[in-house]
Order: sequence, then C-alpha cells, then structure tokens
Amino acid sequence: MRHAARMLWHFVLLAGIAGAETVEERVKALEDRMALKDQPRGEAPTAAEGNRIGVYFKNGLHAKTQDGNFEIKIGGRVLVHYREYFANPERISIDNFSMREVKLDLKGKLWKDFGFRVEINGGGNSGFLLDDGYLSFERWTLLKIKVGQFKAPFSIEQTTSTLFIDLPERGPSDRLVPGYELGATVYGEIFEKILEYNLMIANGTLKAAENNSDKDMYARLQLRPFAKTGIDFIKGLHAGCSVNWGKRGIARGVLPYNYSVPSSQTVFVASGPRTAQVRFDEDRFRFCAELAWLAGPLGVKAEYIKTRDKYRFPGQPDSSGHSNHEAMFVTASWFITMEEKNWDRPNVKKPIFSGSGAFGALEVLARYSRFNVPGDLARDEIISKLASAQHVDEMAACINWYPNAHVRISVMYAYIEYNGRRNNPLVIGGKRIDHEDVLIVRMQIDF
Repeated sequence: MRHAARMLWHFVLLAGIAGAETVEERVKALEDRMALKDQPRGEAPTAAEGNRIGVYFKNGLHAKTQDGNFEIKIGGRVLVHYREYFANPERISIDNFSMREVKLDLKGKLWKDFGFRVEINGGGNSGFLLDDGYLSFERWTLLKIKVGQFKAPFSIEQTTSTLFIDLPERGPSDRLVPGYELGATVYGEIFEKILEYNLMIANGTLKAAENNSDKDMYARLQLRPFAKTGIDFIKGLHAGCSVNWGKRGIARGVLPYNYSVPSSQTVFVASGPRTAQVRFDEDRFRFCAELAWLAGPLGVKAEYIKTRDKYRFPGQPDSSGHSNHEAMFVTASWFITMEEKNWDRPNVKKPIFSGSGAFGALEVLARYSRFNVPGDLARDEIISKLASAQHVDEMAACINWYPNAHVRISVMYAYIEYNGRRNNPLVIGGKRIDHEDVLIVRMQIDF
C-alpha cells in the first residue's frame, strides 16, 4: 500500500512538473507573439516566426510567411499564335505558327514595403530575354519608387499586359509608343483609386544599351472619377494622358519607328534615296490621350497618339526637318455571357466542366486603328514616295473564348488597307498590294 501511495505521489509530482512546463511554454509563446506584434514595421522577424510559411495557389503559386513580411509568387504563361493570310493567292506572306510569348515570372515582397520582379520571355527567335527586372519601394499609397527595367508609363494599350490585351495583337498605333525602358519612376495615387500619377526618367533606348547621355522623361496621369461610387454604369469611366520628351541618339540611316502592322507583320514603308544620310538624333516629343469606359459586360477604349521627331542630314548645312506622326484606335467589346469587363483577368461565371451547361465566357470585339505616315519623310526622300503607304487603316473583329480564367482561345480577322500616292503602293515579294486579309488564332494558358 505504501509502495502504491509512493508511486501515485511520484506520478502527481511529474504531472505537476509537466503542467508547469506547459504553462511556461505557453507564457513564452504569448510573449513572443506580443513582441512580434510590437516589432517595428520592416524589422526582420525572428527565425522561429520567419520559418512559418504558407503556400497557396491564386493566379500563381504563392508562398508567404505568417507575419506577412516575406511573400513570393511564381507565375508563367504560354501564348501560341497561328497566322493565315487566307486571301493571298500569290502567297506573298507565309502562313505560320509562332510562339508569341513564353514567360516565367518571379516577384515578391520583403518586409512588406520592398518589392522585386524578374520576368523572362522566351518567345520569338532570340532566346530568353529579360522583360521586367526591377526593385521597388511601396510603403505609401501616395509615393512609390521603382528602379530597373519595366514598361514606360505611356499608352493604355501598351501598358496592358499582352496576356490581357483585348485582341491577340495590338493595332498599328502601338508602333509609336515605347515598351520596356530602363530607368527609375515615382508613382502613386493622389486620391485613392481615383487619380494616379507616374513620373519616369529613362535611357530612352528601350531594352538597348544607352547611346547618349541625355535621358528621356515620361509623365502620365490617370483619372477614374467615379471608381468609388459603386455605380456600375459609371464607375469604370477612365481618362488619361501621357507625354514623353527626350533627345535620341539613333545612328545614321535608321528610321525612328518600326513601320510594320502587328497583326500582319507587313512593313509599309520602303527606303528612299536619302535614307542612308539621315539621322534622327535630335529632340523627340510624344503625346497620348486615352479614354475608356467599362460598364458591366461592355467595354470601349480609345487612344490618340502624336509624335514630333527632329532629323538632320549631317554635313549638309540648313538641312533638317520635323516628322509628325499620328495614330489612333477605338475598340468595343461585349461579354455575351454577361461577365463583367475588367482591366485584366476576367471573372468567368461558369468555368467549363464546373457543372451542367457550364461553357466558360464568350466575348466579341471590334477595333478600328489608323496610322498616318508623315509627308515630310517622303518629301525629303527619307522613304520612297511610290513604294510606301501614306496611311494604314486596320479593321478587325475578334471572338475570345475563356474556358476558365486562365485559358483563352481567340480568333481574330483583320483587314488592312494601305493607301499611298499610287495604287497598290506596297511591293512585297515582287508583288504590289494595297490591302491584306489575315486570320490570327491565339491559344494561351497562364498560372
């Protein structure tokens, strides 16, 4: 009996000690949590807390620490295009499949305020190239900073990711706008969700190496006056403008822009007698006005672009001039399945295979785009007068099918008309043409 009582006493004593240890551990854990709560924003977490990582999938693979100080996202996409010049009996252009984009995307945040992004693009024939590569500081809504390579703040269509543009290809007007630039920007929202600004200083040579010490300046304002009203009919109204000015360092004999139609990839100007002598190494100014209205399943977007480029003929006194390019587009869209039109990823109501009758989302679109070639270029014989277009008109129609929010199949038809100083102004493959018909099918998937 005495032995049994002694054993029972030892058991109670050990249980008490264990309970005491459990209480101490709980107190210690509570103290750690309170210390973490009082920890200044941006301070590195303790090793124990920093190792608690949650992994989840939402528009990409995310990993995030419990305290939110570290977050990383891995994404990717594959875009495949098929082009058929089906109204082309002479087969001037070649029907083809192409890899429009193959991207891997890594982005994240450190201590909540510091961000980074590395996006590699393997589309085309140039191997893997860097698209986005930048560092950012994003503590305040009013003032944020970004340094590295990213898209310049210019144009509503170009600053929309290729993944989410309305049609498989942008219009001819896109040839006048910049793309990725290397530089630094400050940006933010003066009034949250209503008025946004962006100021950037950049090399002005896109992804290419800098060729002079002068820098390009960009400024953009975006206004969405009714964004916080909650009224569907007007909350998607958007207006904006962008300007860009700088001094270029283009080599002799190089024209200032890419004169090709994105949908057909056809070059619509030909070299003139004085192309090899000209230099566009003087001032350039660009202006862009943008307007959009998204209301329920409907969307309308429009843009007007004007540029002024100064050029000269080295060694020829008083031989210089200005070229004034103009371009515009208007796009209208409608979700037949009544999804709400967004700026990026659609919210598909009934993803395919999710239930009886589930089909995904279906959208129809139409676009008109125009590109005016400056008459000064032909007058000064920088481009050919008789083998170049004076203006290009593109009329396009498209159907987008989204089986779910991450898969898209698009069929686009574009009719492109080339107007010049003579009939059939373009000479392609030894044939003269004044128009083209092209069919583009896009198949894309992303995560």
